[in-house]
Amino acid sequence: MDKDLDLKALELQSRGFNCAQAVAAVFAPYVNLEESLLYKLSEALGRGMGSYGEICGAISGGLLILSYLSSDYNEIGNTKEYTYTLAQSLITQFKNKNKSSICRDLKGLDNNIVLRSCEGCIIDAVNLTKSIIEKERL
Repeated sequence: MDKDLDLKALELQSRGFNCAQAVAAVFAPYVNLEESLLYKLSEALGRGMGSYGEICGAISGGLLILSYLSSDYNEIGNTKEYTYTLAQSLITQFKNKNKSSICRDLKGLDNNIVLRSCEGCIIDAVNLTKSIIEKERL
């Protein structure tokens, strides 16, 4: 997998992609989906779930990719626990690195203490998602 995915994700953000879109869309070639489809599917996840400041959009973009790779429509109900485990791994690792997984906390919107920039969150989410994909051989 391309070692410069984080830089490509930042380039997407500079073109106007939100954090979730930048993370999800950068994996388009690796999941055989169109960048435009991932852009559209992840738009509402930006700014902490539709601008609510909840779970970081960058994390949400990574979760979208992990879910796509681990879920199996032919095995309805049988892949959920594995997918949830992957999701928990991404969120926990991100939270351990940045002290929060909540957009408003990361941006310091309530207390003016910025824990991580959006660019930093994108880089972290891309690298952690990539690491989980490689570790799990998804």
